Amino acid sequence: MGTEVMKSPIELLTELGVLDKLRWKKDSALDAFEKRECSFNWIHMGTTDVKIGKLLSLIQSSPELLPPRTGHIGNWEQIMQGRAGMMDFNNAICSKGYGYPLLYCFTQTETQDMQNGDIVYVPGSIVEQDSRMELPLFTWDGSGFVRRGREHSYFTPFVKTEYRGEFIPLIQVHKNRLQYQKFEFRFEPSIVYEQESLIKRILCDLIEDASQRENSRAIFQDLISHQVTLDGRMYRSDLICEDRSFRMGEVFYSSASELVEAAMIPFRAVDQPDQFFQQIDQMPTHMPLVSNVAMRIFSAVVSSHYPDRNVIRSTMTQPFNPHFHWGARDMAGYPPKRSGYIATKSKVRSYRRICNLIIDRYPEVDPILFVVIPAVVFSLCPTDQHPRDNELLTELFLRVRKGTDHLAECPGQMAVEVERITLQWLGEQKSNLSQYFLDRFIPKCGILNNQKSHDFSRSVEPEGFRELSFQQSCMIVGSLMG
Repeated sequence: MGTEVMKSPIELLTELGVLDKLRWKKDSALDAFEKRECSFNWIHMGTTDVKIGKLLSLIQSSPELLPPRTGHIGNWEQIMQGRAGMMDFNNAICSKGYGYPLLYCFTQTETQDMQNGDIVYVPGSIVEQDSRMELPLFTWDGSGFVRRGREHSYFTPFVKTEYRGEFIPLIQVHKNRLQYQKFEFRFEPSIVYEQESLIKRILCDLIEDASQRENSRAIFQDLISHQVTLDGRMYRSDLICEDRSFRMGEVFYSSASELVEAAMIPFRAVDQPDQFFQQIDQMPTHMPLVSNVAMRIFSAVVSSHYPDRNVIRSTMTQPFNPHFHWGARDMAGYPPKRSGYIATKSKVRSYRRICNLIIDRYPEVDPILFVVIPAVVFSLCPTDQHPRDNELLTELFLRVRKGTDHLAECPGQMAVEVERITLQWLGEQKSNLSQYFLDRFIPKCGILNNQKSHDFSRSVEPEGFRELSFQQSCMIVGSLMG
């Protein structure tokens, strides 16, 4: 560690070999970043020919940089034990120091039929050794806490439960359980809330600016996506500007600042759950909820990719703030078959619109560059409990590299050839692969998968894994997903 030298954003991107690929209006993005003309740009590593090993080495040799791996508050025990199926990619990333778990907490408890709420991390339950224990769920009814059924989902930060003889916030149950695990968990609402003053000013300006636009209702959705109630319900609701005031459902706010103050309450419920519940009888019954779109930008603004460092702007965020981020299946996908929501034109347009205002009005904030890293590449790393998988995947990686390394500049051709090679290999070796590995590629597979073959495992990087490009590895995953 003593020989590691802090790298500037330009040095990080140059070492990866992607700086010259950043474009802005057909020109180099670097000049536009330096002039603050470009407020937001992004690169999806899954579409590049950068070797996986090159990025991992960059992270390990850059003491200031640790990309967040965003997951959800809830049950991580099986992930940490290496027995969570597809979700093992979290373990592979976090246990080896390639990233850290940054947990999104504005989720909902799962319903009895597992059709609604967070059915992946199941925050309304405790999962231990293949057994799921449903927790009793209590929310405020205006005069006291009432036990709720499980036919509906409830906003996780506003729920209390009985656990080990305590009547305790549900958020705190999971925080306590995660505190003693091998990963250093952080909570996204808390790291954003640490810079409450800045975030409130930014959000207030964004809302006031949106209110002046012709399509204000759609722009508001990028900032405030839902309304939550003290009894734990969460609804899609439009924010509407009426003169200088705002209305969400039947709730009126006299100003943008009053609206933003109410929107901070869910953040406090995560950051200071005991204090929130002690004062719950003084809280408004309805609150606006900051959108996932805005949270992604705020997470970058507060430099969640530099979690253990005091940020020195001149060397760490200029001419752009390099927000390296491990994205899972929904966010980063596995291009070209599934590119994730980050790649949609509407999302990029929303991110850019938000950043344009921030960079224009806040000289203390630097332009944002999203470096999106697809976490699913680690689904190609088997466990140490299945050595035969390791051998067979080594063979696959060799075949893919021999057959497609020369096609890096022809992604369409490469995708066809990678799929052909992968499916041929799968046809030959499917009976020799572990069912545990095969089950990873069942769509929407969460921690409650049924195939358990071991009590504990470590992720193994097969020979040749680091020599694969992100492009090749995402194509392999896409082929296995069918």
